[in-house]
Amino acid sequence: MRAFNPAADWLAGEAFARKTANRMALQKLFHQTLRDRYGLSAQMAVRCIAQVSEACKRNKSRRPHFRPLAAIPYDQRMMSFKGTDRVSRLTRSGRIRAPFVMGRCQAG
Repeated sequence: MRAFNPAADWLAGEAFARKTANRMALQKLFHQTLRDRYGLSAQMAVRCIAQVSEACKRNKSRRPHFRPLAAIPYDQRMMSFKGTDRVSRLTRSGRIRAPFVMGRCQAG
């Protein structure tokens, strides 16, 4: 989160300056930069680009901003549940497994 959101905010500035919200164009131009400059994994860089692309498409007249501790999108490659009490998450330093407490309502 502390690397993802600053990366997204920087990329939003680049996308706005270039007047593009095209995900493929942004990926071609900035994927490696996100990995090198912010230490994002390949999948995190892909999700970052997709999030910025969607934000830029909402209102093309305003530059999107991302708060430092804003939520980040997870997909099945970045997070998965391992039973009802463990979650596997991709971090900048590799994959971790952590305990997870599910609420009664969600546990069903």
